[in-house]
Amino acid sequence: MSKEMLKKAKEILPTVTFIQRDCSKPLFDMGTFDLIFSNAFVKWLSNQEDFISNTFFTLNENGIFAAQIPLFEEMSANQCIIKAEKIFADKFKGIEEDKYVLHSASEYYDMIAKSTDKIEMWITDYCHEMDNHGKILEFLKGAALRPYIERLNGEEQKLFMDGVMKNLEIEYQYQANGKILFPFKRLFLGGQK
Repeated sequence: MSKEMLKKAKEILPTVTFIQRDCSKPLFDMGTFDLIFSNAFVKWLSNQEDFISNTFFTLNENGIFAAQIPLFEEMSANQCIIKAEKIFADKFKGIEEDKYVLHSASEYYDMIAKSTDKIEMWITDYCHEMDNHGKILEFLKGAALRPYIERLNGEEQKLFMDGVMKNLEIEYQYQANGKILFPFKRLFLGGQK
């Protein structure tokens, strides 16, 4: 979590203690837990298999690890961004190294199966109702577009966002009631120690 996210979390839940740590490293010094939950975090780690293994090590007996992982690579919005990459192809060379890492559901299953045989998994498509394509673009700025935006200056950002917007307008059509459905695919992965 960023400092801003932690500040907001403390405002919402003032009786809960929040600690900012680098979860790519083992957290053995924090003790053991009955529940460890990750919401859209695992994708930012380069070695997710180590994280899952280390997490199981810090669980109490019968403790539960649960994670929600966006499967953005499988979504049409991802293709809208990739098509727009051509606008600044030279600026986006090597961008894969700056982006989050997503694996298939099968690969995540194999990772967690090394720590437990008590596994539950499912994939859900959330259909977000959006008022317009600009709302989809704003949603994507939260994570998917961040590595691209960071490589561009103000004017370049505008041109790139215009390209992404054109692709979104082609891909996502308005419904009869004037809303746009924006399906968002998420993997839910859980295991018990």
